[in-house]
Amino acid sequence: YAKLILPHVALVLLTCAYTVLGASIFYTVERPHEMETKQHQLKMIYSRQDEFVNSLIRLASVNTT
Repeated sequence: YAKLILPHVALVLLTCAYTVLGASIFYTVERPHEMETKQHQLKMIYSRQDEFVNSLIRLASVNTT
């Protein structure tokens, strides 16, 4: 019975270990690029937010009666 089950259990464990190892390697390799991209996107969002607020302030100051 053990000879029948053990190979399957070993394959499942090896597959899980392979998946976790691959994910950790991918995370380690890609994290710096991901952080750089995230910072760039945040700068763009804040810049557009500032432009929007400044546009609203200009509109409010022009349309005062």
